[in-house]
Amino acid sequence: MSKERHFLALQIYNFFACVDKHGSHEAMCLWWRSIPDAFLTVEELNLTFSEALLAYKMISLERFYFRMVGEYNSVRKPRSLQHLCRVVIRNVLSNNHQLPGGIDRLGLPRLYVMFLKLETDFVVR
Repeated sequence: MSKERHFLALQIYNFFACVDKHGSHEAMCLWWRSIPDAFLTVEELNLTFSEALLAYKMISLERFYFRMVGEYNSVRKPRSLQHLCRVVIRNVLSNNHQLPGGIDRLGLPRLYVMFLKLETDFVVR
């Protein structure tokens, strides 16, 4: 497992450790919607934390993660093309100091605007 994937798992654990604090659920959802990284698998979570966490905490972490991302993956799966396009558009706007206000000026339908503003996970067709 790469250093980047371990770091991603540690970031997820940080949100998990703050689960009782106000806004941690929403913060993780927004963070997850804004990054291009592939979904973590159960195996990756276990490789990172199985020796450090008790079994019941490990199960709680897995449930937390899969509830947040809305998917359970036993194999490494890339993000959707739709999601990757969102990340690229947001990066371009950010690099031009147009985020978040520039999203409204793109002239897109409301559902696409909501998607780019990270208010939803997908655009319904």
